[in-house]
Amino acid sequence: MPNKNINIIESLNNIDTPVLINFIDKHQIANDKLKNLFEISYDPNNDFWNTIKFYDVQNNLLTLEELPFIKAAKEKRSIPFFRLKYLDKNSSEKYLIVNSIFIQD
Repeated sequence: MPNKNINIIESLNNIDTPVLINFIDKHQIANDKLKNLFEISYDPNNDFWNTIKFYDVQNNLLTLEELPFIKAAKEKRSIPFFRLKYLDKNSSEKYLIVNSIFIQD
């Protein structure tokens, strides 16, 4: 799958929005926009979501399983317009609206 991933990543980097693709086998692909947004260096063998703290709109810390992109894959359903907050490296609050789309093979 490595050559296929390179083509997918190149295509995703041409999109002007952060994109993450989670595969059922826990494999992930992230575009540059997403990596820059979260100030992360991407390692496909490492789950970088464990290094970022996300909060809901009531300021509750979310577990990995509660994140919309993880939940969508596990529950096999789309989760649109999920509001998240996270703190960047400078402890500045950032707010996002996340659309997690489940696509069946």
